[in-house]
Amino acid sequence: MKIRLLLVCIVASLFIPTASDAQILTPAKWKFSANVLNDKEAEIVAICTIEKGWHVYALTATNDKEAIIKPVATSLKVNASKDYDVAGGPTESKFINHYDPQFEMDLNYFENTATFKQKIKIRSDKKFKVSGELEFMACNEEVCVPPDILLFDVEVTPPGAAEGSIEDRRWVTLVFP
Repeated sequence: MKIRLLLVCIVASLFIPTASDAQILTPAKWKFSANVLNDKEAEIVAICTIEKGWHVYALTATNDKEAIIKPVATSLKVNASKDYDVAGGPTESKFINHYDPQFEMDLNYFENTATFKQKIKIRSDKKFKVSGELEFMACNEEVCVPPDILLFDVEVTPPGAAEGSIEDRRWVTLVFP
């Protein structure tokens, strides 16, 4: 069964470059944002809306360490910056654990929606951007779309941060008689 699934994936990948007129499947839609938790911490949030009948894998797709063929787990990576430090690893909402006959193992995945978060420790008192990448794979009962990598950047405004740099402000001098 695993060899058959691998062969199906290999054969399907051969047709991707020649199928330019084919419709591209996008069963997962992502939105990225930043939530400021306090003056020292914020969290980067990735929310996935998943089409009915599809699923997206958890941060740990399977606990089977010996599996040769397994789905690509979701990963959320935040790039380094002088404006913040990455605090710990990413977290996720509650996932489903279910036996998958295609992969012949228990898998951890999400249906309908999934939320992934990464905390950061704020080191700046000005607005800054957080950039990174998210990798994921979506499957249904019959097929998996190839893994995809999304690049993102979100703006973080620490509490008390000025709305712009001093160069952006217009100064007005009031003269009282």
